[in-house]
Amino acid sequence: MSVQYQSELDIRLVRINIKIDEFSHTYLGGSPSCLVMAKVDFPHFRMCFPTAKEIWKISVLTRPKQVQAVFKDSNLHLKGENFNQGWLCGQILGKCLGILNLDNWTRVRAVCVDIFQHNKSSSHIPFIRERTEKQFEMLQSTKPINNKQMTIQPSEDLKILTFQIFCDIIYRDLTEMMEVELRELLKLRESIWLEVTKGGFCRFSISQYLPTSTNRKLQKFKRNWENFNDRANQRAINLGLGNETPIVLLYSALEEGRMFKTEVLHTLDELLFENLDVSLGALAWNVIFLAGHPETQEELRNEIAQVKNEETSDSWVAYVLGTSNLIQACILESARLKPIVLFTTVQAIPSPRVVDGFIMPAGTHFLVDTHELNVSDPYWGKDSTLYRPKRFLETRNPTSERYRYFRFGFGPRNCLGKYVIDVVLKIATAHIVENFQVSLVTGENLALDGSESQKNKFLDLPTHKIILKERP
Repeated sequence: MSVQYQSELDIRLVRINIKIDEFSHTYLGGSPSCLVMAKVDFPHFRMCFPTAKEIWKISVLTRPKQVQAVFKDSNLHLKGENFNQGWLCGQILGKCLGILNLDNWTRVRAVCVDIFQHNKSSSHIPFIRERTEKQFEMLQSTKPINNKQMTIQPSEDLKILTFQIFCDIIYRDLTEMMEVELRELLKLRESIWLEVTKGGFCRFSISQYLPTSTNRKLQKFKRNWENFNDRANQRAINLGLGNETPIVLLYSALEEGRMFKTEVLHTLDELLFENLDVSLGALAWNVIFLAGHPETQEELRNEIAQVKNEETSDSWVAYVLGTSNLIQACILESARLKPIVLFTTVQAIPSPRVVDGFIMPAGTHFLVDTHELNVSDPYWGKDSTLYRPKRFLETRNPTSERYRYFRFGFGPRNCLGKYVIDVVLKIATAHIVENFQVSLVTGENLALDGSESQKNKFLDLPTHKIILKERP
C-alpha cells in the first residue's frame, strides 16, 4: 500500500511504501524533508510499538540540528509504557532502566552508572580475552575444518561469545552448571520475545488470564529468572565479591530500598538479553566489513602486531582503551554504515521547542532515521556510502559529531554500557584478525556499504558468512 501526504512542516511530498512484512521509505523532492509529520496507517511501527493508535502522528528526524534541538534534554523525555510493545513485553522489561522515565530513571540510573564506569573497563580485559580464546577453540573443535579454514556466520556463531562475556561481567564467577542454566534461559527468553514481536492478543493485559503456551513459558521464565539471580547473588556474596560485581550491586540497592525487585530483574534482563543483539550486531558487522576489505584488515593486523611487540600489559590495555587507533576507527565506521537499529525508539518531548523554525508542542513524539543521519548527511562527504575507517582518524571535532552520528543514543540519556561494549568489540576483533585471515564467502559481498539497509527488519543483523583461515 502506498500513502502520500503533505508534511505539516514542509510542502514537499513524502511517500511511505507500506507492506505487512516490509517497511521502506523514500523521500521525494530532492532532499529529505526537514521534519516528517505523518498521519498514516503504519503496520511496521504497530508491530514494534503495538499499543500505538491506528492513526499515529510521528515526527521523523533526519538532520543533526533537529536531533540536537530535540535530544538536548533526553533525560527528561517520556518513553512509552513497555516500549509501546504491549503487556507481554512489560512482563519482562517493563521496569528496566531503558524504559523508566524522569525521577524513576534518575533513581535507578544512579545505581547502574557504577556498573559501567569508564575507569572500570580495563578490569574486564583479562576475562574477555580468556572467554574469546575459549569460544574460538570451541568453534575450531566443532566446525568442519578444511585446509585450516572454517566457515562461520558471525551473527549466529558469535552470539554465545557476546552472551558469555556479559554473563562474566554481571555475575563474575559462575559454575559450569549455572552457565548452562543461563543458556537455557536465553532460549526460553528468545521464544517469548518472538511472541512480543508478533503482536496479537498478548499485547493486552487480559491475555494473562488465558491458558496459552506463551503464558506458561512466561511464568516459567519469570520464576526461573528470579530464582537464578537470587542464587547468583548469594554465590557472589559467599565468594567475597563486593559491589564491584553488578549482581551484588543491584541486590544491595534492593536491600537498601533504592530499587524494587522488579526493577532489578528487568534491568538485568535488559543488560543480558535485550542488549545482546546490539552488541552481537556491532561485532558481526565489524568482522564482515574487514572480511570484505582485506587491505584494511592487513593494516589492522600490523597495528595489533606493533602493540603486541611492545611486550607490556600496559601497552595492550592502553591500546584497547584508546580512541584514536585503527581498530576503534573500524568499529566506528562499520557502526556508521550499519546502525544496528533503523529507527530509534519513539519518545515524547516534555516541553515545547523550536525545530527548524517550527514550534513543536510538548508531547510531540519523535524518532530518528539513523541511516539518514549516519550515511546521507552531507557532513560525511561524497564517499559517505563507502567503507573508509580512516575518516575517523582525520582531524575532526568530536563535538560536531555528537548529533550527526547515531550509535549509543543522544544527549544525557545515552547507553551506559558503551565503554564496555567497545572493549568487547576490540578484544574479539583483535583475536580474529590476529589469528585468522578473514574473507567473505563467494557471493556474500552484496550491500557491503551504506547504500541500503534491511528495511524489513527493526534490527539490521547481518546474514553474511565468512571464512576464517588459520594464520601460521
